[in-house]
Amino acid sequence: IDMFIMTQMPVSPDPSEHEVIYNYKSSQIKLEIMAFREIDDDLWDIVQKHLPPTKPHIGRPRCDPRGLINGILYVLTTGCSWLDVPAKYGTKSTVHRYHLELCEKGVYQAIFLDLLRSGYEIKKIDLSHCSTDTKAIPAKKGITGYDGYKKVNGNKLSALVDRNGLPLACTVVPANTHDSRLYEPTLEGFEIPEVSVRPTIISADAAYDAREIRQYNRNRGIKSNIPVNQRSRKQPKRGRPFWFDPELYKKRSAVERFFSWIEAFKKIVPRYERYEHSFMGLIHLA
Repeated sequence: IDMFIMTQMPVSPDPSEHEVIYNYKSSQIKLEIMAFREIDDDLWDIVQKHLPPTKPHIGRPRCDPRGLINGILYVLTTGCSWLDVPAKYGTKSTVHRYHLELCEKGVYQAIFLDLLRSGYEIKKIDLSHCSTDTKAIPAKKGITGYDGYKKVNGNKLSALVDRNGLPLACTVVPANTHDSRLYEPTLEGFEIPEVSVRPTIISADAAYDAREIRQYNRNRGIKSNIPVNQRSRKQPKRGRPFWFDPELYKKRSAVERFFSWIEAFKKIVPRYERYEHSFMGLIHLA
């Protein structure tokens, strides 16, 4: 470890142009950090209408909301602490306070639902086949639990995605909660504003093989594509076997792609946010 000396390049005016150089004797190895991009004009038009109104001009004028949003995105993407927010976006207390305000008012969730409805209208959301699964997230703060199977002390993120891996609903609980207990809360959290629609088929792994889950889907007209968990059955099931499509089950990898994608936002994995609404706000923003 002593042979590698980590030095940072001189900070450029643009905070996204950061590079790290590892010096090993006379050779240099350049590593690229995940690029940070500020919010573009098209997305800003969607986000701006959900932001709370600015206060009247009394005393010191408020910071530019677009700069504050870019500061929040910078923290979300790079995973740095709120102390390391670039000064061009505002002070760390201003950016963090604005983030908590948006979380408490449900602005992030409103933006997420608005984009979800827009994606459904242009037929980017495909509900013909959905998938659900959970992911253990190491957590340093917040309400945590120990997952004895994956040896992780933290939280568990349950997600419902469509055929293409686009997120539809998410739920966060302590990691010591079984996957099957998160199925109904995750499905109940799925909604598209002004549209009454449900998934046609939902694929899940054998951990979701429970009578309550199959009955829950049957009452709502949803087909369950869940393999039978042989470990939970002492005797073979009598009567007609459950419907299961192995080829369609392979497309459940869409939810794994979603988890791999969301790991790119370093402020989510691992978790350092203390408040639950603050962590869920970052997930909706991601």
